[in-house]
Order: sequence, then C-alpha cells, then structure tokens
Amino acid sequence: MRIPHNLKNQQAGGVLVITLLVTGVIGFSMASYLKLAQATVMANSRSADWNTALPMMEAGVEDALAHLNKNDTNYVRDGWQLSYGSYVVKRELRDSYYQVSIVATNKLKPVIEATGYALQRSGHGRGANAAKYVSRKVRVFAERQPKFKKGMVTKGNIDLSGNNIATDSFDSGDPLFNTGGKYDPAKKKDKGDIATNASIINSLAVGNANIMGTIATGPGGVPAIGANGTVGNKAWVTSGKIGIMPGAFTDDMNVAFPDVEVPIGPWLPAPIGGVVGGVMYDRIITTGNWIFSGSTALSGKVLITGNATVLVTSSIGFSGSGKLTIATNASLKLYADCASATISGGGVVNAAGNALNFQYFGTPKNTSVSISGNGTLTGVVYAPNADFTLVGGGGAGSATDFSGASMTKSVKMAGHFNFHFDENLLRNGASEGYTVTAWNEI
Repeated sequence: MRIPHNLKNQQAGGVLVITLLVTGVIGFSMASYLKLAQATVMANSRSADWNTALPMMEAGVEDALAHLNKNDTNYVRDGWQLSYGSYVVKRELRDSYYQVSIVATNKLKPVIEATGYALQRSGHGRGANAAKYVSRKVRVFAERQPKFKKGMVTKGNIDLSGNNIATDSFDSGDPLFNTGGKYDPAKKKDKGDIATNASIINSLAVGNANIMGTIATGPGGVPAIGANGTVGNKAWVTSGKIGIMPGAFTDDMNVAFPDVEVPIGPWLPAPIGGVVGGVMYDRIITTGNWIFSGSTALSGKVLITGNATVLVTSSIGFSGSGKLTIATNASLKLYADCASATISGGGVVNAAGNALNFQYFGTPKNTSVSISGNGTLTGVVYAPNADFTLVGGGGAGSATDFSGASMTKSVKMAGHFNFHFDENLLRNGASEGYTVTAWNEI
C-alpha cells in the first residue's frame, strides 16, 4: 500500500528548522555581544576609576613637596600632624581624597608616600575601602637642592687676573675639615669649584690661579688658563702640576638667578651706637628688622648682637677703622637695595666663623659689591645683578679672605686673594627646593 507524501508539509518543516537554527545563532551572537559590551563598559568604568585616582595621588605628592619647600624647620603646620615618626595629612576634594606621609629622618632626602582615592563607579574597588573607593599609591624619593652648589658662580665673566689667587674648600660642619668651625689650611678640601653660565670663549679666565676643584662654563664655552695656572683635585694641585686635570672642566653649566625681593616690613629705624666690651660702636643692632635709608649709611663700626635683618636703601661702605662685627651667637641677613657695597678696612668679622651667620642679598638695584684692601668676609653673597670684585689680600696676611660662597653677575679677583667654599652650605645653606629623584608606584 502506498502512503502518499505531503511534499508541501515537508518543505514547511524544513523552513521551520532552518529558522530555529538561524534564530538560535542570532540569539547566541546577541548574548555574546551583550556580554562583551557589558565587559567593555565594566573595563572602561574601572579604567575611569583607576585614572581618577591618579591625579589625587599626584596631588598628594605635590602637596608634600610644597610643604617641604615652605616649611624648612617646622613640618607640623597647615594641617599636617606627626604620627609614629611620619608627618601626615588627609585632604578631600569632592568625592575623592588623598592621604600622604613624609618621612624626614634624613632631611636632605625625605621619602613621600601618597595614596589617591577615587569614588568607584565600577563596583570593583580594592582593600579596606573596596565597597566605595579605588586607590593608587606611590612612593617618592625627594632630594633637597642647595642654592650654593659651588663656591663661586656667575652669570657672566670670571676673571682671575691676580697673583697667588687660590680656591679650595672646607666644611664648617665637620670637625675633620675645620678647626673651631673655621677654615684651616691643614684641613682643606678640593671643592673650590667655580662656574659661569656664559658660553663665550675665555668667559672663564683662570689665569695663573690655583683652583683646587673644578671649573665649568655654559654650553660651548672655553676657559682660558695661564702658563702657571692649575685646575684639579687636591693631589693634582699640591703636586705642582699645571693645566686642567682631565675631567676637571665641563661646559654644561646652566643655573637660574632669580631676583631678590625685599622682605615685607615693618622696619625699625637704624639704631644708635654705644660701648660694648670697651669698644665704641657707631651702631649696635639687636634682634629685629632694621632699615638704613636716606642719608643714613651702613658704615663705621657696626656690631650685630642678635638675629637681625637689615635693609639698606642708602649705601654700604666700610673703610679705614670701620668694620662689621657679628657676635658669636648673632646673625645678619643684609638686603642691599642700593647701588653698591664696599667692604675694606676691617671687613666683616664673623666671630663664629659660620657662613650662615652672614647672608648678603643684592636686589636688582645692587650692581656692585667690592672687597678690597684688608677686607675679609665669611658668609654668602647672592647678588645676581652685581659685579663682584675681590682685590688685595685679607687682614693680617691670612688665608681667610673669603669663606663661604657667592652667586653674582660677574667676578674679578686680583692681587693676593683666597676663596674657600664652605661645604656645610650644601646641607644647611639656602635651598632651591626639593626635587623628585625616584618614583615607584606600589
């Protein structure tokens, strides 16, 4: 018996099967696509959260660096607190915040740890705050940059044209390299470096000087050296070798010379004098802010007995029997807002022998600083617009003509003059702030 086939029904069934297969494939593809889209959205959201935490972390580092630069001695201020040996602070910004700590066991090389927290939108936080925040943490190693990195630095020419001119160094903070905190020729070192930003030929004229240290010019600069000049380390110079020791000259000098700003007062008028220790002084300056203006010059016999800041808008001149004496436990910050300063006569008597006890700052008006005759100076000179002249030789024929450091527009040394860089300024002198030397995300 033959059973008739309904071809039309068979064809309809085949179409249905194909339709179901195609629909299944499309459904599976759509599900996969939606899964992929969801993963992409989630990944993008997590990336956004992660990236949002980054600027908060960086803000913490910037806050710490600014705090170090602003507060050189007291870190417990501006919201910072001392906690288990670290200085810490937490600051919030809308729905994010950062926590940062400073470990300043070594003040010259503090360590900063900053964590930035961003409110999560992806639902994938981590750590104790996983339910709310994502975080990123970094450990930063910073280093204090001293203003006086070398003994003598200028914008322009350095001319060492005299006879028996010498530079070297000592360390008033290390008893192995000083006697009573003062320069001792028997304990001298070889960091009497001199440098100029100038790039022209002969911008640094060594002449016949004995430079126990290095020399540097700006890019392309070429130093000039006399027949008997010598530049190099202690062994090179003391052995009698002449010329520039290999490696003792570079042409990579590029230092900023920001202008000096006059501190904000109020200022007390110039004080009167009197007798101290049987000596009659024209001015006795105690702790405070003092101004010499109009026809009142900073001159004659002046004694500093406290921690004084002096602003001079008139003139500065010590000659004959005049001298500036800074008592052992006293200090002077002198702002020269005048055209010139002349130091001869008895010079500057810095009783403690510490360069930090006498700091000279020349404003843009100050275009000339001169040490001559028997004038001597122990201190630092920062006068970026002044021509610095050192002529003659120190008092009593000593080798302590200038001890400290200088940064000026130019330098001219003549006659018999000795310049000693105090390496203690690298640690405790003026600072150009802290810079980052290493950055590790942890």
